[in-house]
Amino acid sequence: MNLIPNSEQLLYDNVFNDIHDTFSRPILIYKTPERIIISTNTSYNFIYNDAQEGIEVQYVPVSGIIDARIKWLDPSDLKGQKDIKEEVHGNIVRLKIKKEDMDWFNEWKRIEIDGRTVQFFGTSQPHGLFDPNFYTIYLEESL
Repeated sequence: MNLIPNSEQLLYDNVFNDIHDTFSRPILIYKTPERIIISTNTSYNFIYNDAQEGIEVQYVPVSGIIDARIKWLDPSDLKGQKDIKEEVHGNIVRLKIKKEDMDWFNEWKRIEIDGRTVQFFGTSQPHGLFDPNFYTIYLEESL
C-alpha cells in the first residue's frame, strides 16, 4: 500500500527532474575509440590475421555530452565518508546524473568537467524519492 498515490509520485519526480534540468551543466565523456580496419589486400582475413600487407587501422573517437549537476568539493569536507578513500589529494567533484545516462557514463575512458580532466574516485550511489532516478558519483581531478 502506498501512502502517496502514483499520480502524486509522478509530480514529485517531475519536480526533481526540473531541478536537475535547471542546474545541470554539460560534461564531456570519451569512450574507447572505434577501431576500423581498412584492407586493400583481397586475400586478407582479419579473423585469422593471415596477411599484414595492405592493412590500415583507423581509430574514430567516440565522445558524448551528458548533463550533470556539478559541485566541486573541498577534500577536507570528505573525511569520514565511507564511500570515499581516506587519502584525498586533489580537487574532488560530485556529479549527479540521470539514471538513463549511467550506461554511457560506465563506459568512459576520459571525462572532462569545466575544462578539467577527472578520474573515477569512490563509488556510484543510486538515489531518488521513490525509485533510483539519479546517481551520485565522486571524481578526482587528474594532475
